Amino acid sequence: MEKDRKKIISCILDIGERLLEAGAEVSRVEDTMQRIGLAYGFERIDVFTIISTINISAAFDGETYTQTRRIRKIGVDMEKIVRCNDLSRKLCIRPEPPCELIKDVEALDGVKQYSFFQVLAAYFIIAFAFTLFFGGSIGDGISAGIASLILRLIDFSFKKLNLHNFALYFINSFIVGLAIYILIGIGIGASYDRIAMGNIMLLIPGIGLTTSVRDMITGDMLSGILGFLAAVIQAIAIGLGFAA
Repeated sequence: MEKDRKKIISCILDIGERLLEAGAEVSRVEDTMQRIGLAYGFERIDVFTIISTINISAAFDGETYTQTRRIRKIGVDMEKIVRCNDLSRKLCIRPEPPCELIKDVEALDGVKQYSFFQVLAAYFIIAFAFTLFFGGSIGDGISAGIASLILRLIDFSFKKLNLHNFALYFINSFIVGLAIYILIGIGIGASYDRIAMGNIMLLIPGIGLTTSVRDMITGDMLSGILGFLAAVIQAIAIGLGFAA
């Protein structure tokens, strides 16, 4: 039925949206959506994706159905990418009716991730380890770990305000840089540069930069260039925040 076909296309878009928001490369998003659409019997599936928009056009029995989805934010969630991949493989083997498909897509968001305190511990360990890697002392590593906890609390609080990424990363970097000065002033750590580098490693857009380069290599030049520029702008915001 036409109504069911529209629901299926909407669900395929939902899966593509979750993949893109979780940091998947454009080629993966398009390939996943095309495979699911063909598995559901559509004669042709055309998908166009950039980092801010997904457009899908599906042909069935002489009719063409087109839907577009605006993507507002892109982050990193490898677990969600894995869940989307598992669902797409299951659907390609055995397509489900629309009612079950909708439930499976909604379930992609229902898995609990790491707890707040687990993330805090990871921030501390990463900042501490990188500070030592860059030649800092144990005291510098402890200072970097404490600053990273402040960074996580700031990031958690300001993300609720839906600030633009440039403003968010500038504020995070500025406040953490100021916190490092205070920690050194009270005798925790000595090398500002090494402590700052330990915290910068938590902020740099490594996955976004890598994904954009991969997109360009696979021929998705527009998405790759946009992703690369977004990563560069984020890096500039981080540098300006610490410099200030």
